Amino acid sequence: MKIIAKLPKRLRTISVAVATLLLFSPSIVCRLAAKARSVHVGQTQNPVKRLDTATQSMLRIATFNIAHGRGNAQSNFGGGSQQERDLRLARLSNLLRDSKSDIVVLNEVDFDCSWSHHMNQAQWLAENSGFSYWAEQRNFDARFLGWTWKFGNAILSQFPIDRANVVDLPAYSTWESIAAGHKRGLEVTIVDGDRKLSIIALHLSPRSESIRTNSAELVCQRIKSKPVECVVLGDMNSTLAGFPLHATTDKGHNAMETFANSGLLRLHATRYDEATTALTFPASAPNRLIDWIGVTNQLKIQNATVVESNLSDHLMVVCDVVPASLQNETK
Repeated sequence: MKIIAKLPKRLRTISVAVATLLLFSPSIVCRLAAKARSVHVGQTQNPVKRLDTATQSMLRIATFNIAHGRGNAQSNFGGGSQQERDLRLARLSNLLRDSKSDIVVLNEVDFDCSWSHHMNQAQWLAENSGFSYWAEQRNFDARFLGWTWKFGNAILSQFPIDRANVVDLPAYSTWESIAAGHKRGLEVTIVDGDRKLSIIALHLSPRSESIRTNSAELVCQRIKSKPVECVVLGDMNSTLAGFPLHATTDKGHNAMETFANSGLLRLHATRYDEATTALTFPASAPNRLIDWIGVTNQLKIQNATVVESNLSDHLMVVCDVVPASLQNETK
């Protein structure tokens, strides 16, 4: 700094500009490349399951916000050492395997983050939980100096993933979106023989019911434009009227009510009963249901269960999905 101070004014200006460019250029390059690498599909060495036979009877679907693998720590930097995080991922893998799920949606999954020691958690969990494919979608993709923040949604599947796309959703902050990214969704299409199934993974804004409601409206439009079997699931940060901690916009709108009233989706819970309805957040003392599974009218949900664990600040929701023609009443 003393050397720069002794330079002529013009050279000082140029020197500061060059230093600033060098400091921020990795971040700028990262952001410029973010769109091109926002979605990735990978295949493991695990056996592939066939969709055409499986969906004639039942699919088991799950959704789980894994909180970056930090467990119940309040901060993402508080998840412990690499060894502790690796052990927690192994326990997460066992939980997913024990659920016997065919398809799992994961929220807050790290693909390359400094706080989780640059582990691609989606790939690791797919490989070690018995899934044959995984798709990852980056909500945030940023770096500064030696730190990286690349995380978002993932879908693990026993079936071949034909294609994957970003579900664009409104941002809470334009500047935040430009600088780092914002919460979007991931849609994968599974095609096998005559069967086609769409899976939409969502993690809606934690900061605004208005943004969540607008997002739900866009997802409903997307479902309506693609009349195929579809499952929508994830951390919605919203709950239905009559459920604990229900919230609305100043106009009385609500994201989950938007889904419920659309006529497009059947939800895994529709009426709150303290004795039977399991809440999902926070995991240590659940007081609200914000992790949801919904299916289009060609399908029905049965045996919805919330799985207790201390591996995240959320609890996992698991359910069986059957064609509507094979089931008379949703349980």
